[in-house]
Amino acid sequence: MPIVDCTFTPIVHEDDTFSRIFYLIRRKDNPEDVYIVTASLSTQSYEIIGLYQEGAAAILSFSFINDTRATNVSHFFAIALGYPYTDLPNFEVYQHAGETSDGKLRFFHVPINASLDSEKEVQTAMRRGFYLKEANAQSNIKNMHYELADDPITVMSVWDWRGSTVLRDSWAWVHCIHILFAISTVFNLLILFLLIARNLMCGRIWIGDAFASVSNTLSYRGALVLISWYFNEYWSLLELCFAAQYEVASIQPIIMYPEISHADFLTLYLCSVDILGYICKERIDPAFAILVFECGFQLRVDLSSSMPGPVKQYLTNVVNTNFAGGMALINTILPEVTPLRFWDAHRLSGPDFSFILASVSPNQCITFTCAVGYIIARKLYRRYHPVEVRRARVATYQSGTEETLSQKRTLTLFEIATGAELQNRFGVISDYDNFVYFKGLKFASADGIYCNGFVIANGKFLIATEDIAVIIVMKLLNVRLRNVYTYEVDGSKLKQTAQLVYPKTISWTDLRRLNLSILL
Repeated sequence: MPIVDCTFTPIVHEDDTFSRIFYLIRRKDNPEDVYIVTASLSTQSYEIIGLYQEGAAAILSFSFINDTRATNVSHFFAIALGYPYTDLPNFEVYQHAGETSDGKLRFFHVPINASLDSEKEVQTAMRRGFYLKEANAQSNIKNMHYELADDPITVMSVWDWRGSTVLRDSWAWVHCIHILFAISTVFNLLILFLLIARNLMCGRIWIGDAFASVSNTLSYRGALVLISWYFNEYWSLLELCFAAQYEVASIQPIIMYPEISHADFLTLYLCSVDILGYICKERIDPAFAILVFECGFQLRVDLSSSMPGPVKQYLTNVVNTNFAGGMALINTILPEVTPLRFWDAHRLSGPDFSFILASVSPNQCITFTCAVGYIIARKLYRRYHPVEVRRARVATYQSGTEETLSQKRTLTLFEIATGAELQNRFGVISDYDNFVYFKGLKFASADGIYCNGFVIANGKFLIATEDIAVIIVMKLLNVRLRNVYTYEVDGSKLKQTAQLVYPKTISWTDLRRLNLSILL
């Protein structure tokens, strides 16, 4: 006598890829010996190991229960390869042989005639997910199988599906640019620590802006991230958007590694805010910018949930269509032959830029608006609390305003030689004093020199921090790799003529004694 559980989840959700029926049977020779047969049928993907054969198959699992107090339940399997694309399922007996590391079930074929049929290994899984072009190139696929429980009550009442997500990205190497960014940042931090140590040895306490070296390269980093997205066909970006919108739409969650996308978006956000700072001629504190970004990135799902109705509905429709895209298309004859359908990982047509833009816009707009608000607040504060005028001791008297404007218009020798105007340094960088005034003279401050990318080697040479690594390699190889220029320093004066650096120009002792001081 067949029994159908109408509360079964696939029946409730009208999922045509599962089926489960219970049969109540009894022995003819002993009518009191009653069994419940649990028959679980599902369509899954299969692969025959060694034969490179794959496709759809029907997996039929039987379990016989006559005592709910039993501690062990045996499971028997039959597999029909090619179903549901065949007229009638051709079931063959298979023996369960465990699981694979990527979430598939392993089966060995039990041939009827061992002399005619060879033994073969078949791996099956219900695959959910998506990929670009090829499943073995860029894919996010979850291999699922149902757990073979030993408890009779669990076998009859629960059909628990578990598995593993397999992530593939053949173009993931393009994200190695972040390793280069990290190496550059660590190297510049070592230079900063050396400068701090040298100042401590000289009896001074000076702590520079650790973000200054990063700020000087934000535009290049942002451009490299965009180029990496292009070569990667926006795959990591698609994964992040689908993962967030699946969660908003309460669909099966997508497993992915958000760290790469986090690094990409952080770089692009800092680059865009840096450009905004230059446009508005304002300095934006790096700690504030990073804090705002981190809050927005961690709350990206909540921000997507609070979007306007039409945008949210559009995103929900896109992810629902994508989720259901794995249901294989059928012809008009197939429903008359089989009641089951086949669901597999499906191919994406390509990056949907409308979906991507709608998905990331809430996070980006809010964080960018915070940066705009920060700039407005700084400008309003300076309007009502102007910077105090620092009077220089000069022979002729000028009003405070005239004196300040005159000093602002006067460039230091450092600015003339290097072309770096200290007061025009904007973007994502900590605020600092551009100049120091002493006895009527205007000096470039140590912070201004460092934040514009320069250090002083042994009190003799002014060199760019980005050239230090090149100089070290040049000295190690004793070959001039490219043109590197330096300026000679004489006390607080800087010579206006740059000189070309050769392997012997700057000694190792000079490089070990990096420091900073004010310059005319």
